[in-house]
Amino acid sequence: MVMLGTALAEGTFYEPLPEMKHPAGNPFSKDKEELGKMLFFDPRLSGSNWISCATCYNPALGWGDAFVAKLSCGDIFRKGIMMNQFFKFLPGLPVFFVLLVFSLVYVGEAWSGPGVRHGLRQSRHHDMHHGMGHMGKGSCPQPRATASAPDEFLKLKNPLKSSSYNVFAGESFFQTDAQPTACKVCHGLTGNGMGMMALGLNPPPRNFTCAETMKNISDGQMFWIIKKGSHGTGMPKFTSLKDEHIWQVILYLRTLVQ
Repeated sequence: MVMLGTALAEGTFYEPLPEMKHPAGNPFSKDKEELGKMLFFDPRLSGSNWISCATCYNPALGWGDAFVAKLSCGDIFRKGIMMNQFFKFLPGLPVFFVLLVFSLVYVGEAWSGPGVRHGLRQSRHHDMHHGMGHMGKGSCPQPRATASAPDEFLKLKNPLKSSSYNVFAGESFFQTDAQPTACKVCHGLTGNGMGMMALGLNPPPRNFTCAETMKNISDGQMFWIIKKGSHGTGMPKFTSLKDEHIWQVILYLRTLVQ
């Protein structure tokens, strides 16, 4: 009835199957016909012992499966095969999940940028919310009397390219990873010079967002201050940072200028 209804709805009618021509070397016999019928309905011929020929070629449905989506029962009811494959795969599931976690956590981290504390970006995002200080534009222009760096430092140019990798690495040191303390503790989360320790410092920390002030500060001057500290201010020397790390921090500071 389903096949008939579908046929009527689609305007399609099925003709009888053509007469079977038997090969000369394999003539027809009733015994062969009965054997063929038994095999046609026998699910033991399938790899799963679940599906027979009649599963998809149902005689009661015009030798079809009556699915409008044109999917055979064999495609839908492969339970036996699916379970067999599942049990074959089962011993490898622990390894699969370990590799999945590794891919999501560590490979994803590698794509998102260089590692920060404990190798996870989330740690930095968490730490950035602690000791943020105050938002705002800060003092701009900012009068300062910072000592000038020696000529050998003043003439230095940043050797690193302003790539996303280097800028992100510099941001990581500024926000969380620099020792003895993260730069943002004094200079503020946005670099506005209004970190949580800024109120206790005289002179106040540098406002890196002030274009009028920053345009006159060379890369070499910043490199010297970060590496050696600034006498008479709260700026310590960051001996724990390699030269490459200092240049990365400077690249990041240049992105803060507004």
